[in-house]
This record gives sequence, structure tokens and C-alpha cells, in this order.
Amino acid sequence: MTTVEVIGVGDGLGIILPPESLKHPNVEVGDTLYVTVKPNGIHLSAIEPKTLEAMNRVMYKNRDVLKRLADS
Repeated sequence: MTTVEVIGVGDGLGIILPPESLKHPNVEVGDTLYVTVKPNGIHLSAIEPKTLEAMNRVMYKNRDVLKRLADS
């Protein structure tokens, strides 16, 4: 698990993401990240929440096919 510190940036707040956090989603300077507030905290994603929800619905609907593909 990686931790980050919340810092003041102008009138708002910001976080500094360490380099190891940026390797997997290939996040670069200028990219947009999406913050979703959840009951247990926040979720930070490089994928728009509506797109992520649609992907999850498709994967759930086709889970048997995807499982067979993964097993082959």
C-alpha cells in the first residue's frame, strides 16, 4: 500500500503521487484522474467512472464467456 500526504495548493488541496503509483495506469503530467467518493473513502482512477461502470456491467453479463477465455 502506498500512502500520500494531502497538501495545500492555492485555495484547494492536492496530493503528490509517488512514481511507483504512476507506473501501472500509465498516468502522465496533464492526464485527468477521476475521484469517486465512496462510503469508506475515495477512489482515484484514470478511467472515467461511467466508463468503468459500463465495463463492469459488460464483464458481469459475460462472466461465463470471460471465465472460459481465461481458462483456455
